[in-house]
Amino acid sequence: MRCICLIVVAIAFLNSCSKFSGESKHGSGQGAVEQRSFGDSLQYFLCDTSAAPFHADPDSVVTIVRHEKDGARDVYTALRRDTNIAHGKLESYDSSGHITYVGYALYGKLVGPGRTYYPNGQPMTIACYRDGKANGRMTYFYANGQKREDAIMKDDRLWGILGEWDSLGHSFDYGTLRDGNGMVRYCKADGTLREYGPYANGLRNGEWHQVVGPGDTAISSYADGWLTMNGKRYFFAQ
Repeated sequence: MRCICLIVVAIAFLNSCSKFSGESKHGSGQGAVEQRSFGDSLQYFLCDTSAAPFHADPDSVVTIVRHEKDGARDVYTALRRDTNIAHGKLESYDSSGHITYVGYALYGKLVGPGRTYYPNGQPMTIACYRDGKANGRMTYFYANGQKREDAIMKDDRLWGILGEWDSLGHSFDYGTLRDGNGMVRYCKADGTLREYGPYANGLRNGEWHQVVGPGDTAISSYADGWLTMNGKRYFFAQ
């Protein structure tokens, strides 16, 4: 089973830093974007992932450093002095000092580029956020630096796939997903099939098949992105 990485990390990051309230006040400072068409109807935005989406006024922001209870990471969070909500650059490091996450918040909501990293420094995921949700291109990588998947997100939902590859760069047939609907296939690092199943309105729906061995598959049933297993419910945004 596959759960989206960057959205989970980023949202957990924000929630662990502060409790947010109030409306987002984006104005025009969300960074350079380029509008393109995709599929039959979607107009999405691509971030300029090389630049910050805005520059917070240093007089209005204070940076705090918080240590996780297990000592696994240091969290650097910019907070507005007047409201105590995240506003500015966000960073997280593991216990060895390697960076694991870099992103930005505007009035408590994620905006602009967000990145997660492997311990070796290679990017794990690169995404774009608008009004606190993933919108536009989201790229996944293997630890060797090879691109794994190029996906299109719409308000935290998988709306399209531009390409899927194994760890050596060979392309893989990712299925028929278009405008959030269709069958999706994911591959393993060696290029063999890992799992497949249907999407509806950008969320997993229906029966998903996971390859567990030669000629053997396990079946999981989803409803609007939710999987119920052993009496517990799990949400898969991708």
